[in-house]
Amino acid sequence: MANATALARKLGVSPVDDLLVMHRNSDPFFKGSPSHWRDARWFAELWKRFEYANGVHLRRVHYQILSTGQRAATGEPYSNALECWSELCAAGAAARILGLVDPEAFVDRRNDPPRLHVVPRELPAEPEWGSGG
Repeated sequence: MANATALARKLGVSPVDDLLVMHRNSDPFFKGSPSHWRDARWFAELWKRFEYANGVHLRRVHYQILSTGQRAATGEPYSNALECWSELCAAGAAARILGLVDPEAFVDRRNDPPRLHVVPRELPAEPEWGSGG
């Protein structure tokens, strides 16, 4: 976040949002606000408490929070509602971007692995140049 702000200042760009590709709450290069860190630390603490390693889907975290009665990062009750799910996804992203949780530890099994249907093309043979003309 400080880097984006410093770069905007250096380039004379105002507001800093003109440098961001996404909304400032979603852009990975603008993570680092106090609320991002709060949410990231909350998520990382849950990650450690639940003893996750690799191959974890965010839905698993969501349902484990619900089943163990954990509270949201804000201290509010965590419920099976879209708002809590969205906040969990954002907290998980912040934890990965800020280096508190390994981004490679997550899986998404909604889709089958990609199947590549690329056939390597054959290059044409070198042309034979005749000596006549």
